[in-house]
Amino acid sequence: MIAGWLLGCHNDHSKDGGHDGEPPPDTGTAPACAAPPSLEPLAPTNWTSPLRYAAAGDSAGTLAVTSCGQIVVGEPLTNSDPDGPDLVPAIAVLDLPDLTLESGWMDPMIDNDHLLSGFGDSVAVHDFPEGTWYAAGADFHKKEKSIGFDFDGGVYVFHALPPSGSQPTATDAADLILRGSAPTLEVGSEFLFARLSDRGGPEFVVEEGSVSNTPPVLNSTIYAVDPTLTGEHVAADVATKVIRDDDSGLGYHMSTWDGDGDGIVDLIAQDWAVVDRFASPWTGDLTVADAETQWTNLACDGLCDFGYSMTGRDDLDSDGQPDLVIGAFDQTLGDLGGAGAVYVVPGGQLTNTDAADLPIRILGDERGGEFGAALATE
Repeated sequence: MIAGWLLGCHNDHSKDGGHDGEPPPDTGTAPACAAPPSLEPLAPTNWTSPLRYAAAGDSAGTLAVTSCGQIVVGEPLTNSDPDGPDLVPAIAVLDLPDLTLESGWMDPMIDNDHLLSGFGDSVAVHDFPEGTWYAAGADFHKKEKSIGFDFDGGVYVFHALPPSGSQPTATDAADLILRGSAPTLEVGSEFLFARLSDRGGPEFVVEEGSVSNTPPVLNSTIYAVDPTLTGEHVAADVATKVIRDDDSGLGYHMSTWDGDGDGIVDLIAQDWAVVDRFASPWTGDLTVADAETQWTNLACDGLCDFGYSMTGRDDLDSDGQPDLVIGAFDQTLGDLGGAGAVYVVPGGQLTNTDAADLPIRILGDERGGEFGAALATE
């Protein structure tokens, strides 16, 4: 179910590509829409998925909004009631302003009788003048039905919507599928599209994380992949750029920010208790030590999810530079456990800084309020 205020606005979790190996030129303009989206807030709205295969009634995953006024919503959980209907994780694409169901995709493991793939837990879109591409993650995907943490995950990239009213499986409909390197090395929980150089279109940046300490593996790796690829690939095998980390969850949450004003966004990645900035353009293999800037939050000693939510697309202080907003939803403030906090890094401030020393701090005032769990700017 979706409940709340829905706006037709551009989303910066972006997506890229072209069927013939050459991405459409990314001019920064929105695609031509059949009808302009309504930018007026809708009344508070409840929507329950009419999809046959969807987890309506259990949980909605992340949302993405295209500039043409579509909402892409993941519904990653199966029905928790064993006596209830046979519901399967799915992605639904809705048209604004009336929330008409356009189409969607079904869980890639629907034929495997193991429907806990997490499909729809993460979604992303990217708008081109020629149209919109879509991406969805299934971080609990397994190659074979089994018990244990042998997930390789999956990211599914779609160059177009399926026919109106249809609902193919992600495996059948995806133009590009990325998998983890091995069992216990999964992809699909975090990914985005970002133009990390001054040439070509955006790249597809995906995090691969370990879901087990056995066997010993790199804890987390970030790969940049050419999104014009088609077919099914292991992300590590087709990556053009890599950032490696051997002791923490680098990239579990990511965003982009042009903090240095050079016109090319930098990659911003959560690294457990630290938020790292990797300046663009970058090539080849990097490690965490190559981060140009690090922001810490010493007050919470890594236990407040500093960097769980981030956005760096808008100029909040009207100085002509975009600002980076960082959420720490589980931060304890005084005796208010889990009150949460939000911190703002002004554009151009590229020195290593602790959150307590940042000029703009917004603090939660309610125990368990989790202020800063989600962020959006306009």
